[in-house]
Amino acid sequence: MIQNIYLSTKDNKIITSEQLIKAYMLGMFPMSDSRTNKKIFFVDPEFRAIIPIFNFYISKSLLRLVKKKPFKISINKAFSDVITSCATINRTDTWINKEIETLFTSLHEMKYAHSVECWQENQLVGGIYGLAIGGVFFA
Repeated sequence: MIQNIYLSTKDNKIITSEQLIKAYMLGMFPMSDSRTNKKIFFVDPEFRAIIPIFNFYISKSLLRLVKKKPFKISINKAFSDVITSCATINRTDTWINKEIETLFTSLHEMKYAHSVECWQENQLVGGIYGLAIGGVFFA
């Protein structure tokens, strides 16, 4: 179910960092219709994917690749590059608009949002960003 909640504040932000954290705590996450659309709506999915960390299975082929160590992995070294790349690389359009990007950058500065970066030969080749609240990482 999609919640069409559009919020604005005195400083013309679509939504505040605190409001975004509360939305995630309620299980909702922000989206936009496009990169250039300034409005944000919230998705409240009926089902959510959870990746368990206990008994996590790694395929033999992935394990062989990891053992070769072709990539360098870092945390919070290139947050802005990761979120911008997620919004723009290999896409004609995206749900990550500039407002969402700005909100997550603020949350990163507040130590709530984090990124995991994948480097090959000192070039960013992959990554993920998300929000950490308590013991949960929303990515």
